[in-house]
Amino acid sequence: MDIFKKFYGGIYGKFFNQKLIVDIYSDFERKRLALDREEVFTHKILVAWQTKIFTIGTEEFYQLKDFIYYGDDNDVASVGFSLYGRGVIIKEKLNFFIRADKYFPDLRISATTYRRWEFFYLAGLDYTPNKNLHIIPNIWNNLYYTGNPTWTDGKRKGNDLVARVTIHYIFK
Repeated sequence: MDIFKKFYGGIYGKFFNQKLIVDIYSDFERKRLALDREEVFTHKILVAWQTKIFTIGTEEFYQLKDFIYYGDDNDVASVGFSLYGRGVIIKEKLNFFIRADKYFPDLRISATTYRRWEFFYLAGLDYTPNKNLHIIPNIWNNLYYTGNPTWTDGKRKGNDLVARVTIHYIFK
């Protein structure tokens, strides 16, 4: 435990007959590491449109880590974007969900070089044969890149492709 505290705050609201959801969050934390210090700022915003049959939304975050080591200022930022959706295919029986993320874990503030970045996507179905059982086949892929972070440039360094089935049972 240390003497430094985390300061945070957020605003959450639903608008337009509870269909538009907005969530804004920010925090600040300082840590002391011997003679050095680390300050972390995080900012996030989520915007979604939700109805009884579908939801679409986006979430973005920005995190700045300011490392002060021996008087050297080494700022690193992480940035991420998500787009997601879910919807009803057959009421109370079959739903779908999709998600796509783009993530930059080590964006250097002082340079335009992106050391690495990732693109993740997920898609699946949620089949409910009875109210306590969900069978959820889904596929996800995580792609790893280095270089220019545009949608068409960059060198792909590999990927993880996984097909899976989740069985979720609710015990009552």
